[in-house]
Amino acid sequence: LLGNAGTKIRSTAAEAAKAAREAGKGQLENLGVNADAARDQVRSLVEKLGEAVKSASSAAADSVRKK
Repeated sequence: LLGNAGTKIRSTAAEAAKAAREAGKGQLENLGVNADAARDQVRSLVEKLGEAVKSASSAAADSVRKK
């Protein structure tokens, strides 16, 4: 549809995304965050979110039972 302009836009966007990814990765490495540490943090967060959901659903069920 856009021809050469579309190709140029897509190419520029891909280069910008790659540069942003590399810059972000560099910043994380400078902070001592690597893939394994990040994965562990995400896993921990998901576990805590799961516990919060269980607690909230249990509290909601208790509230309904009391009525």
